[in-house]
Amino acid sequence: KGRVTEVGLPMDLPSPYYTILLPSYAGVLLRTGQVVKDELAQRYVVSTAELSMFGWRLECQIAVT
Repeated sequence: KGRVTEVGLPMDLPSPYYTILLPSYAGVLLRTGQVVKDELAQRYVVSTAELSMFGWRLECQIAVT
């Protein structure tokens, strides 16, 4: 999913959001605003983090540099 910026310029593209599922590890807490990186070195900023008995479900936005 994606969201358009609040400015609403004609050339603005929606920022891509992704759902990431991770196993939970003892002592690891994920919070909003943290950055996670995948095996291709793409960075994502956590917008929501939910811990359940099945593991972590993260809603993340691609970090643009």
